[in-house]
Amino acid sequence: MQASIFSGALPAGIPHGRTRALLKIEDGCNNFCTYCIIPYARGRVRSLPVEQALEQTARLADAGVHEIVLTGIEIASYGKDFEPQVPLTELLEKLLTAQPNVQFRLGSLDPRAVDDVFVNGLPALPISHGIFICLCRAAAIPFSGA
Repeated sequence: MQASIFSGALPAGIPHGRTRALLKIEDGCNNFCTYCIIPYARGRVRSLPVEQALEQTARLADAGVHEIVLTGIEIASYGKDFEPQVPLTELLEKLLTAQPNVQFRLGSLDPRAVDDVFVNGLPALPISHGIFICLCRAAAIPFSGA
């Protein structure tokens, strides 16, 4: 897998006294919506390599984090800048397998991303690791871009 340059690779932090952390897995956008400046201001999609995401989640879990929110400008585009592409469901599978005691929440998820490929990929996630417990049942879906 060819890693893109992920300029947003800030180490995930834990606010003092909290057990939830944010992990930025993607930055930028390739959609160029008429009303939006993000692709011009933030650039094209750049994803945090899977290995770095695994390292960050391990570090957070070791620090006592119970929940990690996966964030980005448009996390539905995660991995589209890799060759070969890595779908968001594949990243989720690896994170859930590596950290079965951590609950993962998806940040803003574009409604266009919740397509048949995404929905059909969810059942393939590791049920034995408690996917329905470890992946939060609610997702923030913005409708401004729908």
